[in-house]
Amino acid sequence: MAGIFFEKRYSAVNMLTPDFVKIAEAHGIPARLVTKPEEVQEAIAFARIPPARCCLNSASKREDTVYPMVPTGAALDEMIRRPIRLAER
Repeated sequence: MAGIFFEKRYSAVNMLTPDFVKIAEAHGIPARLVTKPEEVQEAIAFARIPPARCCLNSASKREDTVYPMVPTGAALDEMIRRPIRLAER
């Protein structure tokens, strides 16, 4: 589903952000960078370890489909949700 809108003509999506993991660690806050789906469960387990605060920075590929998404001009109740996989039922 990646690139389903505007025939992949992207505008204003090249976001440059600081290294949130380094910023969090500089403030004494435990932090992790998550770059692959298979790292999510481990990162969630990390976030549950005391102290209760931490920073999880999730980086996605430019063409990843991120849910929920609201098409341009649509109302919030028209958002596209993540498809349900059979194993989740």
